[in-house]
Amino acid sequence: MGCEAPTKRDLLVFFFDGVPGTKQVQQTPSPEDLEIEANKKKKATTGPVVDVAEKGLRTYVHAPYENRQCEACHESKFSQKMRSELRGVCLACHQNLMEKAKFTHAPAESGDCQSCHEPHESKQRFLLVRAGQQLCLECHDQDDMVKVAGHKTMGTTDCQQCHDPHKGDDKFFLKKLPNKPVRPVAALP
Repeated sequence: MGCEAPTKRDLLVFFFDGVPGTKQVQQTPSPEDLEIEANKKKKATTGPVVDVAEKGLRTYVHAPYENRQCEACHESKFSQKMRSELRGVCLACHQNLMEKAKFTHAPAESGDCQSCHEPHESKQRFLLVRAGQQLCLECHDQDDMVKVAGHKTMGTTDCQQCHDPHKGDDKFFLKKLPNKPVRPVAALP
């Protein structure tokens, strides 16, 4: 017996019921499939965002992971070992992230990127491991933070609206903000 498609099909039909015919039936894609495909095309120009069909949740996907470019970070497609230390791997693509930094946030400086970011995908924007203040309060004590005069809106404002999480020109990583109202966020538990 040969390995040609008709021979394989004859063999399958002999042993199994329900083997499809030789003509492929073209299925009409579901609205969810069409939306996912449209978002993949949109992602190529707008960034690594993919809509998940389940309950309208968004999943943010790291572009090399989504494009199966494992070697961008790992030694090979079959290895979990990184090409170099984590900081070097991340800064190979995100080189401007730490440029011209007078002060740097300790996790960013030490290359502990995964303390704040998921490497492959996340439900949080920027591949964060937690949302907004919840992430910052894993390391920064809330009781100490509320004592700071500038934190009057703490619990209603996202930390990143005022602070750069990676670097800054002052030791508190304050951003130079235009006179805009502060965007409210969900209150802390």
